[in-house]
Amino acid sequence: MKQVYFAEVIPETGMIQNIFDEAYLVYNSIPHAHMVRGEVEVPAPPLADELLEREARVVNNQLRIEWVRKLQPLHQLFMLVKRPFASPELAQRLKVRCAAFVQEQFQLLAQQYDYTSFELLASYANSRNATWSAQARYALDLRDAVWDAFYPLMDTFMKDAQRWPDNEAALLAQLPAITWDQMK
Repeated sequence: MKQVYFAEVIPETGMIQNIFDEAYLVYNSIPHAHMVRGEVEVPAPPLADELLEREARVVNNQLRIEWVRKLQPLHQLFMLVKRPFASPELAQRLKVRCAAFVQEQFQLLAQQYDYTSFELLASYANSRNATWSAQARYALDLRDAVWDAFYPLMDTFMKDAQRWPDNEAALLAQLPAITWDQMK
């Protein structure tokens, strides 16, 4: 389904000043013959953790609008999920995003010792080089401890939305520290 939009353009600069949908202009009896017209496909609704942003430009005196999907930052989702009537879908999407965030921490851990990825670090578990093997075994033990704590924690949050942390640091504080500090 397509929707018609109109834009007010500043003649001197060609910059868009305002964008209106046709229904708004007609309903409010706003003259729009001087505005630039464009049609755009109506996007599917965003997922619970997404934002839709509108990017517009004028090309050959025609309004072009593109909808861009962006993920909301985790700290915003932590606030939204605590609201009354927050959707179960939001909590589920947040759980998935938290898992991805924790996985990113393992990638950063590996990079601190110049491994390109956690997977590469883990591949050294049976290395004949004692240092590399020890680093890999430590990282794998840490990974198991973190995930063993992560899933019960997520179950707690899913049952009681008010227990979700306020930000990423508060989430990590409830898990074993993803650092090399305990490396023997």
